[in-house]
Amino acid sequence: MTDGALTLRGWMIEAEAAAGIAKALAPTAFVPEHLKVWVNPEERNPAKRQLDYDSTVAQIAAVLLAGQELEFQPMASLRAFVIIRGTVAMYAIAARALLQHHGHEIIVVESTSSRAVVRGRRLGDDKWQEVIWDTERARTAGLLPGGERSNWRTNPKAMLVARATAEVSRWVASDAMLGLPPFAEEVEDADHEVELRQIDAAPPPQPPPEPAKPPATRKRKTTPARAALPAGPATSATAAVAESSPPPPVAPVPEEPDPGATPPPSREQLAALHAGLRDLGVTNRDVGLGLVSAWAGRTVESTSDLNAAEVAAVLDSIAKLRAIAAQDQAGEDTQDPGDGEDQADDLEPPDDP
Repeated sequence: MTDGALTLRGWMIEAEAAAGIAKALAPTAFVPEHLKVWVNPEERNPAKRQLDYDSTVAQIAAVLLAGQELEFQPMASLRAFVIIRGTVAMYAIAARALLQHHGHEIIVVESTSSRAVVRGRRLGDDKWQEVIWDTERARTAGLLPGGERSNWRTNPKAMLVARATAEVSRWVASDAMLGLPPFAEEVEDADHEVELRQIDAAPPPQPPPEPAKPPATRKRKTTPARAALPAGPATSATAAVAESSPPPPVAPVPEEPDPGATPPPSREQLAALHAGLRDLGVTNRDVGLGLVSAWAGRTVESTSDLNAAEVAAVLDSIAKLRAIAAQDQAGEDTQDPGDGEDQADDLEPPDDP
């Protein structure tokens, strides 16, 4: 196994290399659309959409580094990961290839539109693990029949195999998964489940209330004698009507901030983050954003987009890298005493003739 400190030093070099590859691939068609960041994402005309080059490079670099840890080649990494509404996910077929690469066995025994059976066996183990996903299980989980454009409605065969593959992969070789993000098929299912819960929790629509009818008024007959009377002060009856009229509406009270919301980072935290990246030798903005995105667990376009908790997580990762680098530096500074004596002898002046 490669030494941890050497891997970290090499990882920094790989981060620079990933940023260089990302810069070359960003404007090409080899990069999937979900990995590209647009300046005007609301524009539907592809000819008028503008690519956010820096953010796209940072996102591609992070994907390449994630694939490098799993021993994927750069082009395979672009096809293995997907970003669904801001969540990084991995295709189930990529997980199956990962397990087979590590020597584990995973086979699809049965695959129909109503049933999928997938078996997996760890390297060196004689026992097979079997997972079955059928339409009844998917319906119980709230995945069927699915939304109008759901993959469960259009391609249930592939979704059943994907669910069974994800489950058996975690059973057989959780260590090979290396804390991978959720599978793309599971992220889509989770969105559908949230949508169903929101629909179930919503109250039934109520018919709009009928407009209130104005009270009927009687026209008072104006006689010449009444018309000749001057306008005097309000009578007691008029004052009573004024007192019974509804008061003006009260201004709404502003809502208090949510005490559970994550506060923004302080200036000291951001300064410590930037100083830590410089200490690690990260001077390239794209590489720095790629590292911060990987440590924070989501794609960020600027460090100011982070909250206090995310900055704390990034600072913790930087502290660990600093500790390992310090240990490695201490080991390099330790010299062999024999070598020191030889060098001291070489530095002694020659004897006088």
